[in-house]
Amino acid sequence: MRTGVRFVGAALAATLGSAVLTGCDRKPVGQVVATVNGEEVTRRELVSEVNAIGGGNLNEEQLKAAQPALVQGLVDRKLLVQEAKRSNLDKNPQFLAEQQRANDLLLVRMLAQSWMGRQTKPEAAAVRAFIADNPQMFGERKAVLVDAIVTPANSITAQQLAPLKSNDAIAAWLTSNKKQFRRVNRPVDTATLPKPFVRQLLSQAGSGEPVALNDGSAFTIMAPRSVRPMPLPSNQWNKVAEQAIAQQVQNKTIADELKRLRENADLNYLPEFAPSSGNAAAPARGDPPATTLES
Repeated sequence: MRTGVRFVGAALAATLGSAVLTGCDRKPVGQVVATVNGEEVTRRELVSEVNAIGGGNLNEEQLKAAQPALVQGLVDRKLLVQEAKRSNLDKNPQFLAEQQRANDLLLVRMLAQSWMGRQTKPEAAAVRAFIADNPQMFGERKAVLVDAIVTPANSITAQQLAPLKSNDAIAAWLTSNKKQFRRVNRPVDTATLPKPFVRQLLSQAGSGEPVALNDGSAFTIMAPRSVRPMPLPSNQWNKVAEQAIAQQVQNKTIADELKRLRENADLNYLPEFAPSSGNAAAPARGDPPATTLES
């Protein structure tokens, strides 16, 4: 469950005062904090800006200090939007497609939030069990420097990967078969990876042989180069466990609801765009299956 954004309560929202902008045809009044060539900037828009910067963490004095800059940002944005509309960019097909996508994503996020609004805090026993079952996130958390190759999941199969015992060999195979991929050295946090994958990755720390993670859309192939202990401070364990449990519940809720919606929907595809049976239900984000090269 997303918890990073806190919403400004009614008491705090009420403290957002009016900001007067000169040179406007219409004067700010009531719920209007400024006008831009006659177009209103409302308190609701200002509250939305405060939420976007994590305003739930600000006290009343901090909110008052921040609001002039936030209002000016809204004013500048409206000036740019007005200029874009004068250029008819709001009629551009690319804009309309991006606007539709943004609207859809916002509605989906709000729907997920409404589903999770009834979620209760996990019980202490569940938190303790989660910590015990996921040491790679807590006392045994590690930072692993990996040589990583990322390629679309349909670029190569587990059977084709099996005889390739190094990322150099895998990169050569992908290149010779004209497959897209990118390769980079980067650290990964074992707390962010599925537990079975972490076990496989750490087991190869001595040999440096790669392990592949398939999330349904891409293969991420990691060859461990070095491992550094990075235990999470024990005073953070409960909070992190509660957040992780909430995320698992959210993933399951969304997957279950989406399954129900699919089963009750009238879906029709052009043949070339129809999902294959293997891709009809992608894994829930945050819980991808681990695939080792030996499989």
